[in-house]
Amino acid sequence: MNPANETERSADRYLFAAGTYKLLAVAIGTIGVFGFCNNVAVILLYCRFKRLRTPTNLLLVNISLSDFLVSVIGINFTFASCVKGRWIWSQATCVWDGFSNSLFGIVSIMTLAALAYERYIRVVHAQVVDFPWAWRVIAHIWLYSLAWTGAPLLGWNRYTLEIHQLGCSLDWASKDPNDASFILFFLFACFFVPVGIMVYCYGNILYTVRMVRLRTMFLLFYKNAHLLLCWDKFSLQFRRYFLQLLCSRLFHKISWLQQNLKERPLTPAERPVRPIVVSSACDSRDRPKKRVTFNSSSIVFIITSDNFQQFDVTSKAGDSSQVNVVQVRPL
Repeated sequence: MNPANETERSADRYLFAAGTYKLLAVAIGTIGVFGFCNNVAVILLYCRFKRLRTPTNLLLVNISLSDFLVSVIGINFTFASCVKGRWIWSQATCVWDGFSNSLFGIVSIMTLAALAYERYIRVVHAQVVDFPWAWRVIAHIWLYSLAWTGAPLLGWNRYTLEIHQLGCSLDWASKDPNDASFILFFLFACFFVPVGIMVYCYGNILYTVRMVRLRTMFLLFYKNAHLLLCWDKFSLQFRRYFLQLLCSRLFHKISWLQQNLKERPLTPAERPVRPIVVSSACDSRDRPKKRVTFNSSSIVFIITSDNFQQFDVTSKAGDSSQVNVVQVRPL
């Protein structure tokens, strides 16, 4: 055997460099570990907490279950092939690898379509699904996926090694009409149909939410505008009535004060009267001119009486004398 020919065959079997296979092994191993941990956590949380057990979360658990099976079953063969740099398993293992990965992938994408439909009927049509509906949907999804992934096992297309020689899948490159027809129907039923359902459902949800938002904004604008108009009219009427009430109260207050002042004369305590004291000790001829000083702000006075009143005034020395008093009052 020629060693050079053996080296050429080994070089033909490896499509990528050795470092590329190591990077692929690290990436696939990381995805498998994180997928395993995350999906196990989702399933445990659903089983642990009773309040999380809803029909919508049951569909999410179905997705987590399919992804968990992919991380446990589907990735192991590809990871080992990346470490070795080629496919090291048998033909039966290749068929199982292609079947399991296709099955769990279709289950995931169809469950996503079911979630989109559930949200669509809940948001747009205001309907709530129950557990029997969710269980029926999950059963139909698994049966639907088994039907499409089981057809290659019966002769309609087949599972074969992919071009990178690290995993197995459907024979996408076959020119046979039988295989090509399966590929077309498979793409339509397992990719375009669920993606179309998701696009339709989420599109209607976004449209409904936008219309509700626009309707809410219109109603708020209408109510605020109506409130402002009504408040403007009310404020004008309120100011008018308030001014009328204030003027009326002031008028009544002024009238009451005037009437009260007319009916009730001023008492000496309220308006003290400064008497003019005229001495009676001297005659009218000898009477000196009087100086009257008032501590009032008024400068116009009237004499209320022409009669003099005599009072006995006792001085500090003990002498008593009589004085005449004339009462005056300011105007």
